Amino acid sequence: MEKLKEFYAKRVVEREAAPSAKKRFFEVPPDPRTNFERRTEFADRVCPPPCQSELEAFFERCKTHPVREWKEIVLNKCFDQLEKSKKPNEEKKRQLREQIMLRHVREKRKEQLAR
Repeated sequence: MEKLKEFYAKRVVEREAAPSAKKRFFEVPPDPRTNFERRTEFADRVCPPPCQSELEAFFERCKTHPVREWKEIVLNKCFDQLEKSKKPNEEKKRQLREQIMLRHVREKRKEQLAR
């Protein structure tokens, strides 16, 4: 499976670097990663895992400016849309970052309350 992922990544780079007349000769196989893996990698690129101080700052900000949590379907749709876009919408990217931070804050809070 790892070799498939490496080949896919290499082929995508080769295809992007090739002139437009040669692109058709670089067939790209279907992405071997699962949706979950792709979304997780994209989430880490958009909003890397935050440190404790960032989580606390976001938690305090949520008290004055609450952020509504998106449903899973809407979140996945936004992930896919931004991942496929060549020039992603900055506002959607910001909203997605907020949603990811909200998830991190909720997970950390749950972990702290469980102690």
